[in-house]
Amino acid sequence: MRTYAVPAGCLALLALLAGCAKTPAAQLPDGAGPAAVRNQTVAWQGVMACGAHVDDGPDAAAYEAHFTVDVRGQAVRVHRRTADVEETLAGEVQDDRLELRGIGNRVSDPRRKWRLDVSGMFPPGATSYVGKGSMFAGSQAIRACELRMTRA
Repeated sequence: MRTYAVPAGCLALLALLAGCAKTPAAQLPDGAGPAAVRNQTVAWQGVMACGAHVDDGPDAAAYEAHFTVDVRGQAVRVHRRTADVEETLAGEVQDDRLELRGIGNRVSDPRRKWRLDVSGMFPPGATSYVGKGSMFAGSQAIRACELRMTRA
């Protein structure tokens, strides 16, 4: 018979899979256990606040918008759709930093697009995130924006 060395994290995963663990995966502290447990989907809420548009057009006022946030392991997707606007940003956490990039458009005219870029620190176990960035039309920044996410 051969014997094998099994890392401690693997033993915890094996115990969970076998139903032998005393602590369910949902109760493990952040950062504990194998990656398969840490990478579970977690519910978040998001609000983006953008300053006034650089010109004085009809939609130039500052605004706040609520977003649906999907966090799966290191991947993050932020989305909203209203009767007028659709925006989606996505990115992955790297080196405790989350950079989200995406696009938005008018629902009535999908060719009328803009780009959104926000970034901020997002360390393991964080329960909130603040990303700062801009909205762009072409290469010109047209609004300063801040995305706040909190764990639901």
